[in-house]
Parts: sequence; structure tokens; C-alpha cells
Amino acid sequence: MTSAASRFLFGAAWIAVLTALAWIERATGTSWCTRGLVGALAALAAWECLGFWMGPKLGNTRLPTPLLAVGFFYILLAFYFFEIRKAHGLVATFYVVAACKGGDIAAYYVGSSIGRLKLAPAISPKKTWEGAAGGLIASVGVGATIAWLVPSLLLTPASGTLYGGAVGIAGQIGDLFESFLKRKAGVKDSGNWPGLGGAFDMLDSLLLAAPTGYYLYPLLARTG
Repeated sequence: MTSAASRFLFGAAWIAVLTALAWIERATGTSWCTRGLVGALAALAAWECLGFWMGPKLGNTRLPTPLLAVGFFYILLAFYFFEIRKAHGLVATFYVVAACKGGDIAAYYVGSSIGRLKLAPAISPKKTWEGAAGGLIASVGVGATIAWLVPSLLLTPASGTLYGGAVGIAGQIGDLFESFLKRKAGVKDSGNWPGLGGAFDMLDSLLLAAPTGYYLYPLLARTG
């Protein structure tokens, strides 16, 4: 299966799972699904990061111990999704994921199609400025569109544009940071899920997007 097909199928499955969990949480009035999902993914990502330190299957290098500690702290940022769910609601949680991952998908396809100018070749040789620009435009578009379609978020399309852009930029920085850790550890992917890498690869951009979304949302949402 090609990487593109794997990404598409994973995206469809991910949407289906999140929709089911959202329905369960709404029906039961609890947030245990969000807590469980975030906890499971964070635990898997932490295990993969530990593998960087113990010695990768590819290459001969290991992640230095100080970077392992930084990596663990970085992974813990995933729990900001639970804080978004608790403070701002389930829709706001989906909003951050949509703006961030929408940018991820656009960056991948734009960069693969027309990318020429390398963004950070020493860290991630495949990332390009064209892909980064495409990803940012997509995050901005998703942010503005959802703000317009979902009035309950209390964001105007203009503030949604700013919100989506900020979440998208944070996501791209987070992606680069995980690439930096992998480069230091001498590995290509954090895991071996076909076409997807691993749990850390799935979470990388979301880890900085989560606290960005959590702190920025109340600053942009209308209160009156």
C-alpha cells in the first residue's frame, strides 16, 4: 500500500473513531474517551521515544539522555487536549485537530507535488517552503471555515483565521522538533505502522498545537 493510500485510509478511520467517541461522550456526559485516547497515544509515543534512547533498529546512534527528557516532556503536552475538552468543550478540541491536521495533509501533498525549496534540510530533507506555505494556507482556511459554520465556538471568521494560522504554525514547528529528535536518534520513523510511522509521528504536530489552541482560544472567543 502506498504512503498516500495509507494516509487516506488512516484519516478516514481516525475520523470514524473520533466521531464514535464524541457520540459516546455526548451521550454519557463524560470525558473518559478523550482522556483514554490521549493517554494511550501519549504512552505509545513515550515508548517509541524511549526506543530512540535505547538504540534504534536503523543506524548506530542513540538519542542523548537530555534529549530523551525533553522528548518525554514534549509528549506530555498531548494532555492539553484533555484540558481543551474540559475548559472549552468537545467541538473546540476537534477544531484544533482539524486546523492542525488539515495543514499537515496540505503540506504533504503540496510539498510532494511542487516543493523545490528545502525548509530545513539538516533536520527533515523532504520538507519544503512550498509545502509549509500550503499547510499554513490550509490551516487558515480550516480555521476560518469552521468558525463561520459553527457559531457556538464564538469565533468570527477573522478570529478563526488567526486561530487556524497560529495552530498551523505551532503544528509545523512541532513536526520539525520531532524530526530533529529522530535525526539525533538516527531513525526515519518513530514506529512501523504501514505508511504512517508510529504514534509519535501521528502526534508530533499536535503536541504544540494543543497548548497553542488552549491558551489562544479564550483570547479570541467572543464573551458578550
